[in-house]
Amino acid sequence: MSKIEEIINTEIKLHQQFKNVNVIGFDMDMAIVRYNNNEIAILIYECVLDHLVTVFPFLKDSKVDFSFSKRGLVIDLELGLILKLDNKKRVIKAFRGKSIVPKEELDSIYHDEKVIGSESPLKDYDGSNSARFFTMISFFETPITSIIRDFMEYQNSESIRLGKPIDYSTFKQLGKEISISFAKHFNDFTTGHYYSSFKKDPSKYIYKVSNQLKNWLMEIRSKNNTKVILITNSKSEYCHCVMEYSFGENFRDYFDCIIVDAKKPEFFKSDINSKPFTKLMTFYPKEKSDHIQCSNIELGVSHDTIFKGGNIHLLLNKLKDHFKKDQISFCYVGDNLIGDVVAPKQVKLMTVAIIEEIQDPDEIIILKREKNTKNQEVQVNSEGLVERSTGETNYVWGSFFHIHNDHENLSIDTFWSSILRDNADIVVYGVDTLVEYYYQDKFDNKDTLSPCAVVYGQGY
Repeated sequence: MSKIEEIINTEIKLHQQFKNVNVIGFDMDMAIVRYNNNEIAILIYECVLDHLVTVFPFLKDSKVDFSFSKRGLVIDLELGLILKLDNKKRVIKAFRGKSIVPKEELDSIYHDEKVIGSESPLKDYDGSNSARFFTMISFFETPITSIIRDFMEYQNSESIRLGKPIDYSTFKQLGKEISISFAKHFNDFTTGHYYSSFKKDPSKYIYKVSNQLKNWLMEIRSKNNTKVILITNSKSEYCHCVMEYSFGENFRDYFDCIIVDAKKPEFFKSDINSKPFTKLMTFYPKEKSDHIQCSNIELGVSHDTIFKGGNIHLLLNKLKDHFKKDQISFCYVGDNLIGDVVAPKQVKLMTVAIIEEIQDPDEIIILKREKNTKNQEVQVNSEGLVERSTGETNYVWGSFFHIHNDHENLSIDTFWSSILRDNADIVVYGVDTLVEYYYQDKFDNKDTLSPCAVVYGQGY
């Protein structure tokens, strides 16, 4: 069997697996509900700066730089550097403020044999946040990149002006103040600037879902008896606000169960006894009686309750009882590469990653095979995957998926591309694309799964 035939067989198996799952779980924000990323970034930036300028007045003129603030970047809070990593956790590009850090300096900090021989700073980095490294894992975090850059630029210029070394302890203070900013504006649904702005005009920040998606959800629930579950880290009040605008007042009709404040990735990591579910009698709980701790959840839109917290093992036990099966097939769909892709894959769920970058015309995408068109030069590489060249990108950071080393003429996965390969079964631009994928029935080496991407881990 040729490599292409093996890949097509893999695609067919994944497609059938997806079409026949017992349960589909969805993340809410930037997954089943699409956001206007630029508008939400500006709002988040305003919220964070509202507090920061009281401590660091020099940030008052800071603006979001969308060409610079990209998903997947890593902040070294100890040195104030903004990093991009390859699939072996090597730093391939970094900025100190607005200046590129020389390769020799990066090597001495992160790659030097003496450093690696003792303990590389990135040795234990797995994409999660730590005391030293903070990841721009979703579009909610990416605006912070511009703040870090402008903060470092100021510290750098002051160091030169005063003839003194940079005081790196200020970055720890900045990290604490950013946390205070988020607590101030994102913890209280009634007073926080983020929520008040969002409630005032949801249409500015999120899009209504398509009828195509709604019809598909109804179809798989009625015809296939597939259970559809919303599992979101958002609080119940915000969940209601987002879902009511995007789906309509009857949004409950499209789901068998809604779980809020899930605290992913811990939702998928916790053992069965560590995080019980709490039944909420309303999306806007105020009284003690609105919260009832329970050992199990309920399925079906006839119930007036939603659930908070819990863990995947309690949920799976309920679903196994419902289907009267020892094992069930469960697919989870989300955009957060750690909480929605890596964590569910670790408990052996099928995973679909929502990656908006895959639609970007400036990307060089080697994760998928594409439809061959007259206007596009497409080559099958030695691995049987199609590689498309779109020329130079306009990005400061380059491709989200792929690094090309011009000196050695090598194509290398980024850190996040390798995470996708190892943990995502399917990658799509959005949920409407996932619906198209569901109805896909043509598989050959010329026109397959377009516009979807299948990511080949496990030997591909």
